[in-house]
Amino acid sequence: MRMKKVLFIFFASSVLIFSGLFSVVYFDWYFIVNESIVEEPPLFEETIIVVADYDYSPYSFFDEEGKATGYDIDFMKAVSSKIKKNIEICLLPWNEAEYALESGSADVLLGLEVASGISDNTAQFKNYRFSIPTGNDSFMLFGKKPVENFGLLYSSRIAVIRDAGLGETFLYDYKLIDNAVFFSNYTEVFQAVSEGSCDFALCRYSVGKLLADSVDTSIKVAFSPLINVSNSYAVLAGNEELLTEINDAIIELAKDGTMNRIETKWMDNYVRFSNLWELIEGYSVFIICFFSIMVLCLLFIILYYGTRNVRQQDEKNFRIRIEEKDVFLDIYNRRGVEQRMKEEFRSEGSSLIHAVFIVNINNFRTINDKYGYEKGNDVLRNMGQLLKSSFREKDCIGRLRSDEFIVLMVDARSEVTVMAKAERLYQAILDFYNFTELQGAVSASIGVAIYPQHGNSPDILIKNAAKALSIAKRRNREKGDCVLYGVEATSSDS
Repeated sequence: MRMKKVLFIFFASSVLIFSGLFSVVYFDWYFIVNESIVEEPPLFEETIIVVADYDYSPYSFFDEEGKATGYDIDFMKAVSSKIKKNIEICLLPWNEAEYALESGSADVLLGLEVASGISDNTAQFKNYRFSIPTGNDSFMLFGKKPVENFGLLYSSRIAVIRDAGLGETFLYDYKLIDNAVFFSNYTEVFQAVSEGSCDFALCRYSVGKLLADSVDTSIKVAFSPLINVSNSYAVLAGNEELLTEINDAIIELAKDGTMNRIETKWMDNYVRFSNLWELIEGYSVFIICFFSIMVLCLLFIILYYGTRNVRQQDEKNFRIRIEEKDVFLDIYNRRGVEQRMKEEFRSEGSSLIHAVFIVNINNFRTINDKYGYEKGNDVLRNMGQLLKSSFREKDCIGRLRSDEFIVLMVDARSEVTVMAKAERLYQAILDFYNFTELQGAVSASIGVAIYPQHGNSPDILIKNAAKALSIAKRRNREKGDCVLYGVEATSSDS
């Protein structure tokens, strides 16, 4: 019955957390992505022609109604209001957009980038003048398998858009241009990777993230950022007056926070949650209502069971602390250790062994008489801490009597492993007080018994470990020793 309740609470908690997070993320994404940050600018006397790539989501693309939209489109609408000029936006294939600027039929080209660390891209666009940056992104490789090392690219086919700006410049710089396969738009680039005719696609992260979600969900980021780039706009050389107006407008948009709001809408939300819309748009009202009712019910159930379980656990922990703990050293007493031993011995299926260590502080009475009881108490506390740090969390540390400790080491590999542990513990106790006034005064004797070879009950194992301890103390009355219960212990007892 208790297990059923635990499973029910686990299930209820999982559903509650999932529904809460899902609802928060969905609403946050939905309202921000659909928020109209930039209003349509009023009509002005002068109009400039702006061109951009038609297949470059989230920067510039056609929405479901056939309207030009995206990060750069919103940004240029905001620029229009600042420079008081109409913006006529035309989305074209990338090479046609470039030609429109170069031929003078367009005034501004969107979607270019600038970066440091590779060749200057003004060699490719020598007639262009670039605006100050309007945002940041990174060129990355996308594919169905990760790029384990950069050298793999020299034997791979890399899909890239024709005249890809700094992406193409990067391929030239690293002598990868012979591995490039050129396409006219990014959808074709990702389709080539999906079909297997190319191994990787090279493009900006935001663009690749959206295309991977829409073309082939098995396509993922295959390599860390290759180039960190800044988004920029371009005019033809000789049109510096317009470029100055655009730069001044960009600065104003940065000052009044519009730039940040546009970036939050498109880069942080539209890109990150690009696959949510198709999944839940048609069921959003039903899902939210259902989750809200379920959350209220689950909150009541979890609160009820959680409060009761916490109270019961607190009572249990208090009882265990009183009955099975050595409060002075904050470790188990004999009863607590024996209970843990019984639990471990009842478990079946383990091929490993368990070991019982009894550790006795040699000449503890002499330490009390010579250095005082407060110093003796410090030795006991230090011994408890040393045992805790020497063993694993799943092992059990306890005290049998005033100067004698017991350790249950569970799941040991072999007797060799156990005795190696005992030797290290013995030496650690000797070394603990090096360079203190107690140097040489504190040592220990250790007796060890193994389950099940030396007994299959707590009483027998403790008794046999104590016999081994007696032999260890007789071997060296001043410094002690480590002894495993066995032939020598048995014969000595007889």
